[in-house]
Amino acid sequence: MTGSSTPILRKRIMRYRVREFTQLYSFVFCALALTVLFSCRSTKSAEEQLADTDLTKDPPKQTLFLTGTKPIEQVTNTNALQFTIERVESNDYPKEIRLFARVFDSTGNFITNLAPPVRGSQEYWKKLTETVAVNQKRRKRTIDIKDFTVREYGASDSIPYAINLLIDYSGSMNGVMDILHDGAEMFIGLKQRQDQIAITSFNKAFAVKVPFAADKSYLTDRFRRVKQNDFGSYSAMYDALLKSIRMFDSLPQEMPRNIIMFSDGDDNFSTTKAREVYLAAKEHNVHIFSVGFGYTHDDVLQFIAEQTGGKYYQVFTKQALRNVFLEIYQSLRNYYLVTYKPPVFAGEHKIELDLQINASDTLKAYGAYSTADIDITSNPSDSFKKLITFEYNKSTLRPESESIIEELVDQLMSPKNENVWLEVQGHTDSTGGVEYNQRLSEARAQAVVNALIQRGIDTKRLVARGMGMMYPLKPNDTEENRALNRRTEFRVLRK
Repeated sequence: MTGSSTPILRKRIMRYRVREFTQLYSFVFCALALTVLFSCRSTKSAEEQLADTDLTKDPPKQTLFLTGTKPIEQVTNTNALQFTIERVESNDYPKEIRLFARVFDSTGNFITNLAPPVRGSQEYWKKLTETVAVNQKRRKRTIDIKDFTVREYGASDSIPYAINLLIDYSGSMNGVMDILHDGAEMFIGLKQRQDQIAITSFNKAFAVKVPFAADKSYLTDRFRRVKQNDFGSYSAMYDALLKSIRMFDSLPQEMPRNIIMFSDGDDNFSTTKAREVYLAAKEHNVHIFSVGFGYTHDDVLQFIAEQTGGKYYQVFTKQALRNVFLEIYQSLRNYYLVTYKPPVFAGEHKIELDLQINASDTLKAYGAYSTADIDITSNPSDSFKKLITFEYNKSTLRPESESIIEELVDQLMSPKNENVWLEVQGHTDSTGGVEYNQRLSEARAQAVVNALIQRGIDTKRLVARGMGMMYPLKPNDTEENRALNRRTEFRVLRK
């Protein structure tokens, strides 16, 4: 290298280092900016959201909160009554579904004396149907549920409840914290002697303000001492929900378990995924009630609440936020419980319930629940099993696999799953050589893919993969076990 070229080289190196430093500086600046953004929360505070909505000239339709009770004998205009399915419990599917229905007048009174044991029969409750395969016009079907029971529950039914009040203590909640504190104390005042209540909070950390207890004085005194502690910036909502679910392990299993969560925004600090919360709540039989503020709507939280037998509330005023404490507690005490054995179908179930108090008018209530393998909480790489079985040494689908294929088609045709791609994995038993079983498993996976494509699923959303004999469900030591190992499984590739 000549001496004249050395300064040029040094200049080039210097320019490269300056450019490298500039890029690094820009990256660090952006990272810091994002950190500040998420720590401060990008949405308005809960107080600002409620204040904005208070001033709206045309506010959204308000939820009718329960205000009291009234016997049907005192109702003069039955045509003005409102009939709703408030919650659906599907934890015991396919053995049983439980509907929590309510009848209101226009002022929010719960109408009583419509079913046993208060009334001698369930004559007013005329019809119950379920509709499945709702995403397929040609295969959609409605099943008439002939055998269902209705029982009325009121405040005199001394059911002991376990209730965890979970409150978001991140910084943006400061403006409504006084309302939440007052509401929590009001909730304690409403409890019956046998109820167990806990109060917990979260920002980036989870805190137990008051452990489960039944004594009102203890609950109130302890909460007043600690309610101003543990405020912070970030929000680890899913972490807190999972820890709240596990708190119920110390209580008797027969106690109905409920989490009531108040939060204004998205999770920005959890390591727990939404699906973990959903599956844990189902496993531990915990019902999640979620209360959101203003126009912020969380579809995932709504799904988790509704599918765990809870309810999602969206309140638009500070008064409604106060009312929701009373509404939730009274809703646990006053309802009509409808139970029945559902049709077996892996997918969305739509419910219609008819109530006829007089001959000329029928009130209808609607509900839904899901037994789908793919839902809004699913993540890429999640997998699920379907026992689509094959005859020995063949890749032809058995006739009994037809219903499973139809369930998959319905799930993939749902608007909620339009972006889902699946890997279809074929498996064999251990009979035969490795290479032979590899080819057979590929043919079985492709047979399922072909069946889905024939029913309208886009080919680009499906990938066939043979797994051979390497991943048995059961030891290959009996014909029954080998039949189970000849199967198809599914993995979510994209969502």
